[in-house]
Amino acid sequence: MKKTLSILLAALLAVFATGCQKNQDEHQHSFTVKDMALDYLAAERSCLTGELYYYACSICGKAGEYVWSAGDPLGHDFQPEGCARCGWASTGSGTLPSGHSWAYYSDGTLYLYGSGALPEWTEAQLVGGEIPWMSYAIRSVVVQKGITSIGDRSFSGLAKLTSVDLPATVTSIGESAFEGCKALEQITLPNMMNVLQKNAFRGCSSLKELNIPQFTALIEGNVFAGCSSLTSIQVAPNNTSFRVLNGCLVDLGTSTLKAAFGTAEIPADGSVKIIGESAFEGNTQLTTLRIPASVTKVGESAFYGCSGITSITVDAGNTAYVSSGNCLVEVATKKLIQGCSASSIPADGSVTEIGEYAFAGCTGLTAVHIPTTITNIAGSAFMGCSGLETITAAEGSTHYSAIGNCLIISGTRTLILGCKNSVIPTDGSVIRIGNGAFTGTAIAELVIPDAVTAIGEAAFENCKALTKITFGKGITTLNGAAFSGCTGLTTIEVAEGHPNLAVVAESLIDKSTGTLLLGTNTSKIDHTAGITAIGAYAFAGRVEMTSIFIPRTVTSIGEGAFYGCSELQKVWYEGTEE
Repeated sequence: MKKTLSILLAALLAVFATGCQKNQDEHQHSFTVKDMALDYLAAERSCLTGELYYYACSICGKAGEYVWSAGDPLGHDFQPEGCARCGWASTGSGTLPSGHSWAYYSDGTLYLYGSGALPEWTEAQLVGGEIPWMSYAIRSVVVQKGITSIGDRSFSGLAKLTSVDLPATVTSIGESAFEGCKALEQITLPNMMNVLQKNAFRGCSSLKELNIPQFTALIEGNVFAGCSSLTSIQVAPNNTSFRVLNGCLVDLGTSTLKAAFGTAEIPADGSVKIIGESAFEGNTQLTTLRIPASVTKVGESAFYGCSGITSITVDAGNTAYVSSGNCLVEVATKKLIQGCSASSIPADGSVTEIGEYAFAGCTGLTAVHIPTTITNIAGSAFMGCSGLETITAAEGSTHYSAIGNCLIISGTRTLILGCKNSVIPTDGSVIRIGNGAFTGTAIAELVIPDAVTAIGEAAFENCKALTKITFGKGITTLNGAAFSGCTGLTTIEVAEGHPNLAVVAESLIDKSTGTLLLGTNTSKIDHTAGITAIGAYAFAGRVEMTSIFIPRTVTSIGEGAFYGCSELQKVWYEGTEE
């Protein structure tokens, strides 16, 4: 195996040069080329140069020299330390607390070895970069035989992952195991797969088809939420727990619609009583939503992001839900649980509340009018309505007012909904911007008046068109997570005279604590500015950032400070390890 190709060829030529040689048995050898026996190939083939053959005597079987052909490469036999055939070493490897080994190779392949269940990772460990292979550009994952379970969040967020090879020993996939793997198109689940936990494939927007194996008995909520390219779900013929009807995956035991694809239609044969959480989430092909009479419960976010819906109806005989103004309304609570781009919120008293995610992701919605009968609006009700241009409220409402295309809770002076045309009032009618108020909207420039003292969680999250922010004098509470995912942010300004906040090298600084609160794609951390900490989510989602220099004055970096900085390639720190 260690001989070079040139030595082997020379030896082969020597065989031909001497012709048929005489041995002690007084016969001449007649050497012919033969493929090596299968049980010998594993040890003797080369994975880099092709197939290995040998020359043997057709009379007595005596082996001659080995020779490689120029055939197809065999492929590597990876072990944690490298390839057992050619010695090609991994570029990163290690051992997990569970005892499993992992190795990453320069071709983009991650291998995992061992037996039993892979460890379960927490959200904090994922965000904090504690999963050891997350820094690599992984394109394929190969799980070796013996591993029985894919742990929670094991491969979450691997944006370049395209293929996964699971062994027959795997019987469960954990929560969020492949969540956000946007390039993953297909995965074959082993026949003994029994459990798919919640969010397992959430956000796998390139996933086109999936087969549910024979022994799969439990699929938790949200497993396929946001799989917007899904065109086919197949269930093994002998599976007694699930079946596909009208493009809908139905849990037979609970009569729950778990997932849907394409232009799916909810079965009206009585087989569906519950529409599961996030069952249709991200299905942009759905244009008509019809709720059969048999449906008694619609789960949270069941139709989140179904931006193509233009019609919502409920069959006669359904006692739990009605439709009005292209809105789905829960009768018992008078709650609007689902709207669409063609919705008009009823003003006849049949609706008093707009529920969680009711219009979330409805990109075609351009105008919202809040009647006087509405007494409560969930903070996430209009999240991600990027096409929203106009916000109004009926005169006489004691709960809400609309000023400058901003919806405001009158009693608390909290701005709960904005849009791309919003201008935050400067008359003191707004003192706080609520959680998720502008999330996913198309606002480009933002001026926060002096009267505003606090900005809520995710208030401007994923406002990708936002390029400039001007903070007033009154801001006292700010978390970088409020601006997470603002990929276009280039300019930050602070009103003159603010006691604590200042802009240094394109970053927002709290001078009283030495904390960098918010940065842009082009921020530099000035070593003379006395910065001692980088705040939580300060640079989250700055996808154009490629490098960062951290001076020795910085002794603390907050949670998720660089979360989502997908193009960040170089980080310099001039301080000590301690």
